Amino acid sequence: MAQLTSAKTPVKGFTKDGKIFVSPNYKTIPRTKEVPQHHVFVGMGAGQKNFLVVTYDDVPSQEVLAKSVVRGRLELDIDFITLIDFNYPENGVTKNQAAALVEGFKIKGDK
Repeated sequence: MAQLTSAKTPVKGFTKDGKIFVSPNYKTIPRTKEVPQHHVFVGMGAGQKNFLVVTYDDVPSQEVLAKSVVRGRLELDIDFITLIDFNYPENGVTKNQAAALVEGFKIKGDK
């Protein structure tokens, strides 16, 4: 993952209703020399669809997250995201996409 540029953004400015949802399924990317271990989710929100949500925080297992799912998704309890450049391999080719970096990953309603 390369963080070439970043911009801290309020969630209310990123989605129309100020809510970000993620699928309970995520991919864990192992630590490398350049980047610590991180987790990548598919995110969605009003006016934004199928963007990547990245966090360095510890997250519950996919089985635990699946128990909190409402209509196939989980609402995050966050106020700000940081938009970053995110590089990822797909079919042997490195691709780049903007992603939402979440610090303090928390599911709405969790304690």
